[in-house]
Amino acid sequence: MPDRKKQPPFQKSINFQLKLPEAIHRPGKAPLFILHGGEQEIIRVEFVFCAGKWFETTPGLSHFSSTLLTKGTSGLSGNEIASLLEELGYHVETGTSPDYTYLAVSGLRKNFKPAIEIIRSCLTDPVFPEHELQQQKHIYIQQLSVNRERTSYLASRLFRQHIFGKDHPYAAEADETRVSQLTREEIAAYYARHYGDFTVFLTGKTDDVIRESISDLIERLNWQAHAKPEHRISPGNIRKVSQSKPKAVQASVRIGKITISRSHPDFPQLVLANYVLGGYFGSRLMKVIREEKGLTYGIYSGIQSQKNATVFSVSADVNLNQAEAVIEEILNQLKDLRTHAVQLRELELAKSHFIGNLQNEMSNIFAHMERFKTIHLFDLPHNYYSQLIQKIDSAKSEDIMGVMEKHLHEDEMIIALAG
Repeated sequence: MPDRKKQPPFQKSINFQLKLPEAIHRPGKAPLFILHGGEQEIIRVEFVFCAGKWFETTPGLSHFSSTLLTKGTSGLSGNEIASLLEELGYHVETGTSPDYTYLAVSGLRKNFKPAIEIIRSCLTDPVFPEHELQQQKHIYIQQLSVNRERTSYLASRLFRQHIFGKDHPYAAEADETRVSQLTREEIAAYYARHYGDFTVFLTGKTDDVIRESISDLIERLNWQAHAKPEHRISPGNIRKVSQSKPKAVQASVRIGKITISRSHPDFPQLVLANYVLGGYFGSRLMKVIREEKGLTYGIYSGIQSQKNATVFSVSADVNLNQAEAVIEEILNQLKDLRTHAVQLRELELAKSHFIGNLQNEMSNIFAHMERFKTIHLFDLPHNYYSQLIQKIDSAKSEDIMGVMEKHLHEDEMIIALAG
């Protein structure tokens, strides 16, 4: 019997074994990745299309094309599609990101064949119904109106526009005028032009019937890789930008810059530096600005990696009259990490927290596929996450100072303030 009065010894592990899927590449067909396993009788299949904001000629096309993808075919209405999938025990979701759009469906493995047949009709015969488009326009405009009352939304938009340029796809916004002018024909043309370049990810307790069904679907879809457009970053020429919000009592702060990508050799040390600074509840920014100075309820820093750019940013919502004090303290903390060595205890705590969280996330087969999907879409090596953990575990205080000096110098930060 273990002595429950004694704390068990701490056991540190840097092990990370990512389950890799079977890769099926056939000439002229979409790549298919199958990860078999799991205890539940659940199957998930995701179609990821190279059709995100990066490919838009005008803002809004990726959002509305993905949203309307399951809203009607020539033989089924949107309500009929939703009802049939629900009867089969399936859930469908669509979405968009700066680089991709996706359609994912998950549910009972025993009903996979009829469910995937419904999805086939959505992918090969979408009609983008006019009444559904009008409804989605109304929802979008209403949400946009709500967002523009939030200083956090305004600060994030201002920050993106200033570091990329207003017309860059990572910053451009579909406003009310553009949305109201959007036509069904534009959406259908965008779908025809961009949704032929896609990858399929299948996860769960697969069998021969499921494999045959997904292979048959891929055979019936026209796959064609298309050229990726180029977009020039046009940052603003001043360091600090602000937007006033009349009668606001709260302000939102965004501080950051474009930085190195996941493939850069310094990226693991950058991840650790960010984690020490503001990546978790025990970080520097939380301790100093929230707990010691009481200037905000929450503050964090993060690294957002897109296919064509990576952005480091610090985010905080504060009282309007304390915004400048918060900005000054954030810059002080960035400078301190650049000029002073992190104490060993603080460094080891951040390492353990980051590595432990990453390991704990891998609790099921679907989490493994999510990590592999990142590896595939970002053209990373298969051992990327194990190497990331090893490099973070071996990082020293001087490595933190080095990446801060090279990649996150406080004098290079863009500051956006709304409130």
